[in-house]
Amino acid sequence: MALLSVLMPVRNAEPFLAEALESLRSQTLKDIEVIVVDDNSSDASLRIAKEFETKDARFKTYRSCGKGIVDALQQAEQCSSAEIIARMDADDVSHPQRLELQYQYLVGRDYLGLVSCCVEQIGEGDHNGFLDYITWSNTLRTSRQIRDAQFIESPIVHPSVCFRRACITEHGSWRNGDFPEDYELWLRWLAEGVCFEKLPETLLAWRHTETRLTRRDERYSRDAFFRVKSPFVAEWTERNRNERRILVIGAGRRARKRAGMLRECGVEVSAWVEVDARRFGRSFDGISVIGLQELPQPEECIVLNYVGTPGARRKIDGLLCSHGFRIGKDYMHIT
Repeated sequence: MALLSVLMPVRNAEPFLAEALESLRSQTLKDIEVIVVDDNSSDASLRIAKEFETKDARFKTYRSCGKGIVDALQQAEQCSSAEIIARMDADDVSHPQRLELQYQYLVGRDYLGLVSCCVEQIGEGDHNGFLDYITWSNTLRTSRQIRDAQFIESPIVHPSVCFRRACITEHGSWRNGDFPEDYELWLRWLAEGVCFEKLPETLLAWRHTETRLTRRDERYSRDAFFRVKSPFVAEWTERNRNERRILVIGAGRRARKRAGMLRECGVEVSAWVEVDARRFGRSFDGISVIGLQELPQPEECIVLNYVGTPGARRKIDGLLCSHGFRIGKDYMHIT
C-alpha cells in the first residue's frame, strides 16, 4: 500500500498531460500511487497516461465509468489505496517536494484534516481576476484565516490539496450538482469541523487556459457560487446569532438578489446597512435601510457583508473591528 494516492481526472489534456505526470514521477516522496481516470477524452490523453503506466508501476489508468469530473474523482478515490489523498489536475505541475512536504505536515498533526499549499500561475494571461484570486488565496494560511474567509471565495485551490481519506469516509465525497464541486466539498467539511491549513511554500504551478471549466461551465458562475454557499451561510448564522438580529451590509440590487438566496434558506434579515446616504431611510423588500453609523452593538446583532470589492471589504473590516465586532463570531463577508 502506498503512503499517498494522487487522484487525477483527465479530459482532453494532451498538450499538458505528460508534463503533469512527469512532475509526479519526479516527486521526492517515492512511495506514492497516481490514479488517472480518463473522462472520455477525444484526444491522445488516454494513450499518454497508459504510456506512463507502462514505464512506472506507481501509475494506474482507468476509463471513467461515468461522465464529468465528479464521477471521475469518485472513481479515482475508489480505486486508490492510501490513507492520505492528494489532488492534481492534468494540466498543472507539482514542484518536486510538494507531496513530501504536504504528507509530512499532515501526518505530523493529528488535529489536521487537510493541508493545501500556495500556488503560482502558468499558462495564459489573467482573466477575471485569476491572479488576484491566487494572491488572495495564498494569504490564507492558518485554519482561522481559511475558516473566516470561506464565504468570500473558495479559500483553497482544488488541485493543491492533500487530505486524510477519513475526511471522505466521515463527511462525504464530491457531489454532482449545479455548483462548483470543490467549493461545496470544502464548505461541507468546514461546517462539520474539519481543520484546514496551508503551507507557505509555493508547490503547485496552476495552469490558466481558455478551456478551463471555470471559464465555460455555468456550475462555476458567480450565481452558482452564491447558491451553493447560501445554505452554509444560513447554518453559520443560526449557529452564531444567539438570538441577535441579522443585518446585511449592501442594499444594492445585486447584493439584495444574493442575500435573497439566504432568505430562501429561512434567514430573517432585520435591516439593510448602507454606506450610500441616498438609500438611508428607504425600504427594499419590506426591510428598512440604515446607515453604517447606526449599527447596534455586537451583542445586539450579527452582520453579513455582501459588498464584494476588496477595498470596500477592508474598510468594512476596519469599521466593524473598531466597534468591537469579531470576524467569524459577529460578522462574515459573503462576497
